[in-house]
Amino acid sequence: MRTIAVPPPLKVSELESLAPPHFRKLGRTRYLGNDERVTTGFFAPEDQKLLHRIYGALQALLQLLAQDRESGLDSHRGTAEFILTSTYSELIEDAADLGHATLKKKSDPRTARILHDLRGGAFQALSFRLQLFAVAPRERKGLRNLFFLARDHLKIMRHCVQDLDPVQFKHDARRRHHDAKVLVEKWDGAEFHRAEGPAQVRLKSTYEGHLCESCLEMCTLDRVIYNVVNNAAHHSADGVVDFYMVPIPARKTENVRFVVVNKITEAHQQVLQSHFPQDFSGLFDGNFSTTEGGMGLPICADFCARAYGVDDFETAKREGYFGARTIRDSYVAWFHWPVARAPR
Repeated sequence: MRTIAVPPPLKVSELESLAPPHFRKLGRTRYLGNDERVTTGFFAPEDQKLLHRIYGALQALLQLLAQDRESGLDSHRGTAEFILTSTYSELIEDAADLGHATLKKKSDPRTARILHDLRGGAFQALSFRLQLFAVAPRERKGLRNLFFLARDHLKIMRHCVQDLDPVQFKHDARRRHHDAKVLVEKWDGAEFHRAEGPAQVRLKSTYEGHLCESCLEMCTLDRVIYNVVNNAAHHSADGVVDFYMVPIPARKTENVRFVVVNKITEAHQQVLQSHFPQDFSGLFDGNFSTTEGGMGLPICADFCARAYGVDDFETAKREGYFGARTIRDSYVAWFHWPVARAPR
């Protein structure tokens, strides 16, 4: 897999000093995002139809991509076939329309968060890659990236809407350990959208153990990562997003520290410092955003805190469960996840 041969922007000591090495975990259960999950009846009838159409289109795309992977050819024949069907154009239109009808009746933060991940998540990067392929069919790299994006967004949709695919949801909920290799495989070299062009992820992991105990928990963690990486890619000044996975503490590891880094312009840094003179952790409360959205980081904060059983935002922020700051010319965001014990 291709990576960019540029020295990483942060030193090991800087990664370790972002937050304390130990965190309280209240309770033994793994956080599965149950409080951020609904059924199809939660949505307006118009949106229920859109959800099923989007899910069906992504299933069709994933099947074509899987066939391409099994053939051993990076020809994107499956993607090319999908682009030529009406399913592709309808998918893009349906995703743009999703949620409008529901938001006319419900304007609470939980509804906004769920719709944010249904429309964002992995789909933001996936739609960018598909649209790029539609206008430049010779741009055929990234089959693995497309496959993982389509697969992950189907999982995110099931994670948000429990009865969208009951059979697969039951499979997601089964006990099945996931280790760090799962994230390394799909994130290193992945490309995400920004206005100036693609932003490429460079991943460096010094943790090789278990992360999650089921697909459902892995998807909970994925919803956090996609939100943080989408934010970093959007604001990256040079088209690079550095992604670190660090065991904390290094010995007798209890947590994994996820650190996402992107260079920002001097003007962007001045805007952030004018609102947050001390540090940028206040971005996680959702009361300020340099874009129209601003939902991604609050979702990250909420999921991260709940993974440790911490219900109070200010406590979690103060104790370093998540945070953000600048180091030199880079914006640095981090959060933690408790490691999963090895299966017996």
